[in-house]
Amino acid sequence: MSLSGGCIILATLIIRMLAVQRLPKRLFSALWTVAVLRLLIPFELPSRFSAWGLLRPKAERTFAAAQTGAAAERVVQNMPVPGNAVQTPAPIIGWSAWQWIWLIGMLFGLGVLVLLYRRGISRFRDAEPAEIPQIHAWLRTHTLRRTVRVLWSERIDAPLTYGLLRPVILLPRALNMDAPALELILCHEWIHIRRLDALRKLALALTLCVHWFNPLVWAMLVLANRDMELICDEQVLRMGGQRRAYALALIQMEVERSASAPLCNYFSRNAIEERITAIMKMKKKSALSAILAAVLVLCTAAAFATTAFSAPSDARISMKTA
Repeated sequence: MSLSGGCIILATLIIRMLAVQRLPKRLFSALWTVAVLRLLIPFELPSRFSAWGLLRPKAERTFAAAQTGAAAERVVQNMPVPGNAVQTPAPIIGWSAWQWIWLIGMLFGLGVLVLLYRRGISRFRDAEPAEIPQIHAWLRTHTLRRTVRVLWSERIDAPLTYGLLRPVILLPRALNMDAPALELILCHEWIHIRRLDALRKLALALTLCVHWFNPLVWAMLVLANRDMELICDEQVLRMGGQRRAYALALIQMEVERSASAPLCNYFSRNAIEERITAIMKMKKKSALSAILAAVLVLCTAAAFATTAFSAPSDARISMKTA
């Protein structure tokens, strides 16, 4: 599972590196979803287009050799023991040291995830409703089946959303923006809620807990969160936002956050640069790019998320050695 999912992540990284500004951003979200499903769900979908079919001949030879050795071992074990000697049963093989290390790492990751969730809940508990006529007017024009609330908090330095069934847009108390820029930021967070990005982030976090030993999963966590932001930026502009005003709003928000956190790392600067570049270079995607994106998703899923068809020789080998 980790190997197959890692191959999907690697393919997505290559596609993203070569054409992140040319293809629809939803393409990468779909590819990350395929990778998460392959990493979390132990399914096997046989396909003639699977890349693992290239390894089938070598795997069959290895499987046959293993079965032959196992059959010989069973013959030796079933041979009668001379005299009155008592044949001791073979010891039960337990988990290996690596399996225990994996289990401990997974439980540690789950514990950190629960701790961060509880810490976030306590951190946002003192948030207060944003009683501003402009925000009330904006909420009346941006409705969902779930009730969305907008709150203020003094403990954050950038807008965020949380909550799945009762979503909340949380704004920093010190946010200093004019009315148009504030509406663009609210629209961005509202799109996060509409797309159920909180559920996507939870799935990514659980994937990291299970596959914490795979460095490609760590890369997926970082870049998948970046792509969520790029998708929301793209949707804001498609809903009528002016790219120049929106880019300036993001820059202003980043400046305020950097002032409150002077040790802002390079990753943060790199992420905001990528968003600004994507906003300024955004163009209306053609039908050809949408078709190409769909083909890339299908080809990547067929190649790495599926398994090769089982050869009939496997069954014959199993019957002979049973």
